Amino acid sequence: GIQPIRVTCKIKQKIPAKVWFESKEKLKAKLRSGMLCDFTQKFRGELAVTCFNTNPLNMLMWSHYAYNHTGFLLEFRVPKSIEINNRPLPVSYSNDYPVIQLHWNIGEFVNKEENQVELGDKMALIKAKCWSYENEFRLLHDGFERKEGQLILKKYDPEMLCSVITGAKITDDSFEKLSEAVKQFNTKH
Repeated sequence: GIQPIRVTCKIKQKIPAKVWFESKEKLKAKLRSGMLCDFTQKFRGELAVTCFNTNPLNMLMWSHYAYNHTGFLLEFRVPKSIEINNRPLPVSYSNDYPVIQLHWNIGEFVNKEENQVELGDKMALIKAKCWSYENEFRLLHDGFERKEGQLILKKYDPEMLCSVITGAKITDDSFEKLSEAVKQFNTKH
């Protein structure tokens, strides 16, 4: 969080302008860093992210995210008519670290809707270019209070789920459990 900063000065001693400017810039950097750290922790604590990929045959994705081909994936078809807050958004890939211009009154700054959108986009929708093979989309869900160990699931229209694809190394037991879950889903929907 924000830490108190001790500022000392000697009385009756003239401080050269260059030293004063450097000291002032260091102080401003420490304040910004503390404010940004607090804001970032709060933002991440109130945001859940569900990640999607556009290629069910991507070997690296199966290796990284489906327990080395022993898991499964769900394929969704998202209609273009779905409202924006329920639509996965594309991730941008860049080698440039996102920059956010902060203002001294950070509380006022983050409470403006246009600033919240910019901050959200830069914090949740930008990754380094080395991850671009993922072709990732993210569904963001915010406005809740996260509890320790809580899994956040956002409801979706069951008609959007169009297939379940198993990994090449799924166990027989897992396949049977998954098959039963699919049967129950089909019966209900």
